[in-house]
Amino acid sequence: MKHLRIYPLLFMFLILAGCSENKKTEEKPSSLVETVNNDMENYLNSDVNAIEQALPQIMVIPSDQTLDAFYCLDKRTIDGKTYYIRNYKEYLTKDTRAKSIFSFIQSKFIERGYMLDDLERSLNNFDTQEALDIASNLETDARTSLLTTIKPDIILELDYKSPPARGSYKEKELTYTLTAFDAYTSKSIATVSGNKIKSADVIEQMKSEMTRQLPTLMGEMQNYFSDLLTKGRQVSITINVAEGSNQNLQDSSIEGDTYADQIIDFIKVNCVKGVYKMQINTKNKLVISNARIKLLNDDGTQYSVYDYARDLQKYLKSKLGLLSDNNSQGLGNIVLTIKGM
Repeated sequence: MKHLRIYPLLFMFLILAGCSENKKTEEKPSSLVETVNNDMENYLNSDVNAIEQALPQIMVIPSDQTLDAFYCLDKRTIDGKTYYIRNYKEYLTKDTRAKSIFSFIQSKFIERGYMLDDLERSLNNFDTQEALDIASNLETDARTSLLTTIKPDIILELDYKSPPARGSYKEKELTYTLTAFDAYTSKSIATVSGNKIKSADVIEQMKSEMTRQLPTLMGEMQNYFSDLLTKGRQVSITINVAEGSNQNLQDSSIEGDTYADQIIDFIKVNCVKGVYKMQINTKNKLVISNARIKLLNDDGTQYSVYDYARDLQKYLKSKLGLLSDNNSQGLGNIVLTIKGM
């Protein structure tokens, strides 16, 4: 009896499918261009998906300890301060296992719908030597240049140690740590690790361990990023006065308040719930830390740190009559220099 019920339903389905197919045939566009144009028009007229706009962008990079183990980290001390020059491109040629490990980690995140930037491909998109030249002038280094070019939200930093194979013996032990950092603040978000893993093939054993651990790491990362969507991204804001400028921050504007106070008012109004912390307020420097700025506009499109810096520059010029240069370095640092009126 059950089979007797199925056959009429199947017959009806075939009839409907045939009608649908005929309808599709009748409505078939005359050209591929027409199809593309229709799809584009529908896409442009649809609402912005705020969740898609705010998905975290991720990049996997080696830790400084790993770079140092492969002699790809140069340390220079100038005036008592240590500067690091990181050579990622050389590291990828020296560590023959790096590509396999990074690709494995990336594949696990891609499976969960995360957007990733491949380190090697990203390095090929800009001149590494130029980044190293900048580093030697103490303006920035390869890591800073890489992050400011790619602008990931979260970096996954891999540190692993394994004794090299000797003679006919394979590697027997490996220790690793994979840490998720906020690329804008360098704040640690979550960590997974394995200590003294022993196996005939420790790299494959590490991948097996990570397969078990990564879902937990992803959950903590997503919770962190969801919090950023709600409370805003933390940035620091520095306003400098150029040498020789005919104005300083403690001068009073035509409205009577000092320039510094009016800039602080702008920051207060344009931070999420007015959250910020003033660090320095002098004639020639204003430093604000822990300022929370939104990640999305009201229409769901992205709002970046660059957008905030540009809005602040517009305010300085249109409301206070002050001209400024944007000297920002790093993802979460806004640095404006006032030149005068």
